[in-house]
Amino acid sequence: MKDSGVDLATIPTKEIEAGDVIKSYKFWIMHLENQKKRGKHEWVEKLQDLYSLIDRWRLSAANKFKMAQADVMPEPPIAKVAYTSATSQVPMTEEILGAVGVRSGVIVELAMVIQEWAHVNASAANASDKQVGQVQNMIICKGQIFSPSQPWPLARIPMMKKNGKLSPWESSYTRFMNGEQPQSIAVTAIGGKPIQVRTVVGHILDALTFGKPVALDRLAAATLLPTYEAWTTLQQIESSGGPEMDVEKNGVKMSDMLAP
Repeated sequence: MKDSGVDLATIPTKEIEAGDVIKSYKFWIMHLENQKKRGKHEWVEKLQDLYSLIDRWRLSAANKFKMAQADVMPEPPIAKVAYTSATSQVPMTEEILGAVGVRSGVIVELAMVIQEWAHVNASAANASDKQVGQVQNMIICKGQIFSPSQPWPLARIPMMKKNGKLSPWESSYTRFMNGEQPQSIAVTAIGGKPIQVRTVVGHILDALTFGKPVALDRLAAATLLPTYEAWTTLQQIESSGGPEMDVEKNGVKMSDMLAP
């Protein structure tokens, strides 16, 4: 941590002794190092900028309300929020930040800080440019719960863990259907390490292929859904992609099961 420039004097001793800070910094530093190994040095700088922006907001909020920084926002969530925000297609909201432990009367300012950074840098802006400006988007009704007619024939549900705990897809799906947003699930994933929002979305889509009902309107608020043009392209690929893609002979095609 010291070699990476962390000023341990700014971190409350009780937080260091609890171990969560060490785990958080270790995850964050390893993530940055992995990005550097992939040659993404400019992206690493942007990630570090985001971390600094969140940290400066915390200091400002603590001074404004005469609170300890850890009471405004504990140290561990900073890296988790930064990581999840940088890998999300949609920005963090006040509701999501509150769900991951941010406690401040100026939480709206933190949401704005992250949203402004994401507008310029984050993967939210890396979505396909072809989707921007298209008018034939998928239309999802508010409150719509979509229930597949049957599981996708080629879907293979992972076996329950021997310890009886939910598998990652089950945990994400259950939490989502109980009302949590994919962004907050990503920050507080099982195992303690944050995961990408797209991973949570993938878990929910896995559940869909297993025949589980899904709240599409809430899912659409967390990820970009295919346009009709993209969906048509997927159907064409499926019908001409050979044995791996064309599963009509096995009962039902994926596109038919999830037809818009």
